[in-house]
Amino acid sequence: MSEPREADNLLQKTAGGAGWTIGWRATTRFLGFFSTLVLARLLVPADFGIVALGMSFSRAIDVFADLGVQDALIRQTSPARVTYDTAFTINIIRGVFTAAVIGAAAYPFAVFFGDPRLRNVVWALAAAVALDAMENVGVADFRRHFAFRREFQLSIIPRLAQVATTITLALLWRNYWALVAGILTQRVLATAASYMMHPYRPRLSLRGWSDIVGFSFWTWLIGMSRMIKGRGITMIVGATLNTTLLGVYMVGAEIAALPELELIAPLCRVCFSSFSAVRRANMDVAETFLRITSSTLVIALPASIGISAIAAPVVALAFGPNWLIATPVVQILAAACIFSVPGRVSWTLFSAFAYLRSLFWFGVVISIAQFLLLVPFIWYWGLVGAAVATALGMLAEQVTYAVVAFRRFAIRPNALLNRTWRCLLATCAMATCLVAAGYGWEPGNTGTAYTISHVLLAIGLGACVYAAVLLGLWLAGGRPDGPETDVLELLRRAVARISGTVGRHAALLWSGPSR
Repeated sequence: MSEPREADNLLQKTAGGAGWTIGWRATTRFLGFFSTLVLARLLVPADFGIVALGMSFSRAIDVFADLGVQDALIRQTSPARVTYDTAFTINIIRGVFTAAVIGAAAYPFAVFFGDPRLRNVVWALAAAVALDAMENVGVADFRRHFAFRREFQLSIIPRLAQVATTITLALLWRNYWALVAGILTQRVLATAASYMMHPYRPRLSLRGWSDIVGFSFWTWLIGMSRMIKGRGITMIVGATLNTTLLGVYMVGAEIAALPELELIAPLCRVCFSSFSAVRRANMDVAETFLRITSSTLVIALPASIGISAIAAPVVALAFGPNWLIATPVVQILAAACIFSVPGRVSWTLFSAFAYLRSLFWFGVVISIAQFLLLVPFIWYWGLVGAAVATALGMLAEQVTYAVVAFRRFAIRPNALLNRTWRCLLATCAMATCLVAAGYGWEPGNTGTAYTISHVLLAIGLGACVYAAVLLGLWLAGGRPDGPETDVLELLRRAVARISGTVGRHAALLWSGPSR
């Protein structure tokens, strides 16, 4: 099979996997929102606070010990049985060690916060960490072979069981143990399902450690550096300003990051499998990189600029007029996400090809530079300065990853520009029309302009202008091969698949009564 055909095949698999991964995130968000609405009427805020505090503590330690052995398996050219056994054994050792540390720290943790109930909660969460470590490592094959539908099935049933268990026990017990029991239920069922859905049966062995330890060690270092960077920004903003403005900053940053969290991050999780497949097949990665990046930019770029443009009404509608102070944070950080797609895809490419040492040192240098920027920027410009310093750090990080990827993998920057210039012009046209119509980058206020109709009109206008300009330029250019072609083809296949599924179900329903 030719490389263009292979690249097309990988793009289809990547799009399908991203669809399942994004669908999982959307489903999880909905289930979490529904569960919170119900539980808020059954439990008191203190119940949520106790469990949230325990979860934050256990997750911090668990993340600290994360070695990324699944990713090591996915990128292996042809992992042997002993490699899977070693990965499972490493996970068990890590899980038992982490659970022991969490359990040992339960009592002093409870004493520090002055709440003895935390001790038992942390012990239960330590058991959940140990259960998670026992998962069948063979399910890494789902990502390795692009079986993301199976991964969705593996995750959805335990999540549904968690919601049902938590709500049922909250009705009966009316205390925080309902939340803890739901977490444990999800972990038990997820581990059990991993053995039901994959035939691999693990054995304890460390004979394949050399195939995993190098990749896992650098993965661990990178994870630590990213966690320190995130916590460091939070601590500097909170210490330099105050807790109130820190809360405002965190809310604004969360809204601004929606396109990255809900679209780009799930896509990059699938891209790791795609780039690992390219590496295993010894293909030229440039074409796959360009097609994935340009196709994602068609959606992510207008989404980021759109959120920046209507930040004020979105903040007002989502959190109320008292939170409008977060508007400039959303505007600045959302606009800074314009390089997130090539930067994050480049980061994933480095990871799949195990250029982890470079990733680590790039991250360390950029984090130090960002920390040095934060303090003077906050002193001079307050909350806006914090957003600007963070945005500059984001831009420096993403541009660095993209530039180095272009050089290391012989990807021509003008090749990406040739594929995306129509998308860039369409986004500029969208932003111009939003400003001209009075919908873009308006100062926040509590007037009637900030209503649901205002947001819907802005979204409708922006989407229509963007689509019209993008498709108009594409048609005027003779419909050249590019991201528009790929996106339209993916949409056509998705519609055909959905209509086929609906048609089959309709035929079954129609024929049912006749029998």
